Amino acid sequence: MARSRKHSPPESERELVDLMVRHVRRAFGRQTRLAREVKTHGRFRTDVCLYADGRILAIEAKLIDWQRALGQARLNTFYADRSYIALWQPRLTDGIVLEANKHGVGVIGVSRSGIAVVDSICASKPDPALRTRVLAATFA
Repeated sequence: MARSRKHSPPESERELVDLMVRHVRRAFGRQTRLAREVKTHGRFRTDVCLYADGRILAIEAKLIDWQRALGQARLNTFYADRSYIALWQPRLTDGIVLEANKHGVGVIGVSRSGIAVVDSICASKPDPALRTRVLAATFA
């Protein structure tokens, strides 16, 4: 028996990001501004940056390699007020959430019907100059 599309995982990281972006304003507010593939530091790019209520939120999305997403999300704490990893909701485990928490990174579960901020961490302490540069380059 074939699984319904409603429960099937995305076929690519891009599809995962598309699903997340479709629902981001519902979770973070209607006035939230959004940018994709944001050049942030060096050659690195953040999958999705949000600007909401005066805060920069950085999100790294991965289909499977959550450890890589966590490493990238840790780097994002240098410029973002909050940093998250976004994963396919059925693949989230308590262990992933605990590990992200240890590193000051929040977790977002993505499904076809929406997103859920599974764990929202305390604000980061970004470098003011880097934060200002990313904000001006991305949302000015």
